[in-house]
Amino acid sequence: MISWQMVSHDETGALPFFTDLHTNGQDEIDLLTAASVEEIHVLGRALYRQGTIAYQPSLITAPINQTLNAISLIESARRERGDDEAEILGIHLEGPFLSPEMAGVHPREFLRLPDKEVISRYLAAGTISMVTIAPELPGAMEMISFLKAMGVKVSLGHSSADREVARKAFSFGATFVTHIYNRLSSDLVEVALNESEATLMLIADGSHVTGDRIVDLFERAGERVVATTDSISIKNLGDHEVVIRDGAAFRTDGTKAGSIATMRSLWERIATLVNPESATAACGARPATLMGRPELATLEFGYPAQRAFTT
Repeated sequence: MISWQMVSHDETGALPFFTDLHTNGQDEIDLLTAASVEEIHVLGRALYRQGTIAYQPSLITAPINQTLNAISLIESARRERGDDEAEILGIHLEGPFLSPEMAGVHPREFLRLPDKEVISRYLAAGTISMVTIAPELPGAMEMISFLKAMGVKVSLGHSSADREVARKAFSFGATFVTHIYNRLSSDLVEVALNESEATLMLIADGSHVTGDRIVDLFERAGERVVATTDSISIKNLGDHEVVIRDGAAFRTDGTKAGSIATMRSLWERIATLVNPESATAACGARPATLMGRPELATLEFGYPAQRAFTT
């Protein structure tokens, strides 16, 4: 069990710990290419020190065997969690069922159409809690229904879907959107903004989404926003070196590769641009509750808390 850090409500205030639903790694640790379970424990300890109590490790598109190996290591780390590390809530598969036109850094040669045999292998290998899918792909609606029946949350992302397809995907059971405004068609974004049951995952780092747009999003749908880092390792990304520029990570070919944000930095940005209450909900209470773990973000006596930050 985690050793709770008790913080009283003094003049600095207190915050619940954060929950990150989308991180690919950080610093030298990449979740897809980790060589050992210990590397994942190292990441978990780093996240905990930063105020993140729970997270979904995210795996981008890769060869099947590489993904299976990563799932196995993460599952072992999940079962062997120490008191000083963030809890793994389940694995987020960000691929391979994505649009080639919206692939970003996902290697196009490993993208594939929705395939029940492949996803069944992944489900059997570990605790898969979320899958990102482009709903315009042939077989996507059947895959969304299958995942929903298996208790896996479906997020729409890396997609060029039109409005009709986007609406249909939500009606079939999709409930999340992966990094709203990034690698998404304008039609899908607009449908998601008006879909009352859709949770909008936001990389609020000021680079993936500008400050003005962050403010606008909270005004339009703030009660459905979840802040996520989409953070990556600074190690090489495939054949491309990662370059840090303007507060984000880029491949040397100019493709934006992910963020260098922490949940703490996202909280501070949202608190400054919008208000601390919205920041706390987006970074802590809402993601924890959506994952069925509301106790991770309560400030009741006996539960974890951290000191609030000045903005």
